[in-house]
Amino acid sequence: MRNVKTKLMSLALAALLLAGLTACGGGESSTPVSEPSQASSASSAASETEKSTYPLSEEKITLKAYLPDWGWDQEELDSRSFIQKYEDLTNVHVEWQIQPEWAQAVQLAVSSDTLPDFLFLGSGVSKSDLLKYGDAGYFLDLAQNMDKLPNLARVMAVYPSENAKVYTSTDGKLYAFPTYTFTYSGFGQMGISYYIDMAEELGYSEEKGNLPTTVDELYDMMAAAQEKFGADNPDFYAARTQWGGVAMSTKSIFPAFGPLNNFSGFDTGDGKTVEYVRTSDQYRHYVSFLRKCYANGLFDPNSFSSDQTANVAAVKSRNSIVTDVELYNFSMDDFADQGKWNVGVLPPLTSEYYNTPHTSYAGVGAASNTAINPKSEYLDIVITWLDGLYADEEHPLTDGLWGISAWLGQQGVDWEYADEAKTTYRMLGDGDSQTGFSSGLSIVWQKVIAPDDGTYTQYQYQTANKKTFDTVQVDVAFNVNNLTLTDEESDIVSTYLADINSFAGGSNVKFVTGESGYDIDNDDDWNAYVKQITDMHLNEVLGAYQAAYSRYLEEAAALSK
Repeated sequence: MRNVKTKLMSLALAALLLAGLTACGGGESSTPVSEPSQASSASSAASETEKSTYPLSEEKITLKAYLPDWGWDQEELDSRSFIQKYEDLTNVHVEWQIQPEWAQAVQLAVSSDTLPDFLFLGSGVSKSDLLKYGDAGYFLDLAQNMDKLPNLARVMAVYPSENAKVYTSTDGKLYAFPTYTFTYSGFGQMGISYYIDMAEELGYSEEKGNLPTTVDELYDMMAAAQEKFGADNPDFYAARTQWGGVAMSTKSIFPAFGPLNNFSGFDTGDGKTVEYVRTSDQYRHYVSFLRKCYANGLFDPNSFSSDQTANVAAVKSRNSIVTDVELYNFSMDDFADQGKWNVGVLPPLTSEYYNTPHTSYAGVGAASNTAINPKSEYLDIVITWLDGLYADEEHPLTDGLWGISAWLGQQGVDWEYADEAKTTYRMLGDGDSQTGFSSGLSIVWQKVIAPDDGTYTQYQYQTANKKTFDTVQVDVAFNVNNLTLTDEESDIVSTYLADINSFAGGSNVKFVTGESGYDIDNDDDWNAYVKQITDMHLNEVLGAYQAAYSRYLEEAAALSK
């Protein structure tokens, strides 16, 4: 279980979907990275792997694959250095069939039985549809083919087994390759970012082991920052949000107050019962925390009207210490005067009400990944080709080419480690380097920019903080949009839900700002708010979603038998 940080970071095509995900998040193992002396053994492993596995076909073959329309075409994808090298190694060419209308294209191919060899699912297939297509025989159950997926098996073995529920279907099968996000930027979407140097000035650091792990500790750091850095800077507010409003880091702070994850809609804490989050005790505790921060001047009072561009600009101008601005907004250009990366990520927090750090924003997720057509003429080749994208450093495809190469390119040619701990990657070469697609399997094609002189570490890609996310519980994301409603249930939801959400959203602002009649800590005010939402036919909406969710659970239970 060595090399886990670097191994997993590189291993899954989701690596940068939001912040470099990524333009994604997940848990990470604390297993130490390997020593540099293992390079020779890796080279030996490469020669053995190449000799025994590649090429995958004596004659050049072409596989067909669906890809969502993310602005690329066949010519551009063929020009990526990793794709070129992987094609040379495997003797397999991929014909990318770009689908502008992704969901419709998949549904049509399924109904007409004309699926390509494999499909990058993107966001076009929900987990419930994945289950249905898989059970109907349209998608291959990878769990029954693990003997042909040695690289994927190694990755799954080191990923926390208790989180396997995230990427397996409810019937216990695996109809799509899981996605792993272990980049620094990917973690930035499920945790709170903070300026490392500001925290150090206040006496907080990872080395000291005293970074906030609870919401109370976070508040203390924010208050200290406001006092120190805001004294002479009227534009400084300890916390800023990327998206405006007061929904500060809902993926990290909100789950600190209870088992629910979805701040703004519906969720299930027990895996059986649908709840409207904005009438829950957890939501009340969360908003009470926001109110405390706002009342004490830690939030920008203009955050309700400011937009994303203005918020990001304010954060990058160092007018806050903590933020939920996602890390893909930063680059080394922002830290040129310091010469090093200066943004850290806190893990999901806990509170006096709930002591299990958790998040539903995982670095693993089958619904956003790759499925194989079991009727493919080249089934075994497809399986091996996709499995190669999960190769780790100890089991490379060939010298310098392994899972991370799909993101960064060939080691020693396109990139190198910038530190002995192997947590930072320095790009080599001049100008723009189109290397490949981020490594793993929810394809996000990544443009990597290399430093002009090939040596200056202006663009460094870092793994997540050591030990930061080792103990985080990863929950299965709950999304009512994945449920199948009857016509009657759909009518109920469409009739009442918009008004409910509008009232709840407006009340959120009033609670945080302390408007008269909206004292979040006053039982009478809170109960009046809950009654108002209930009177807006909330129970009918909950009943519709509960009925649909119960059917889904029953269907899944039947399929698992």
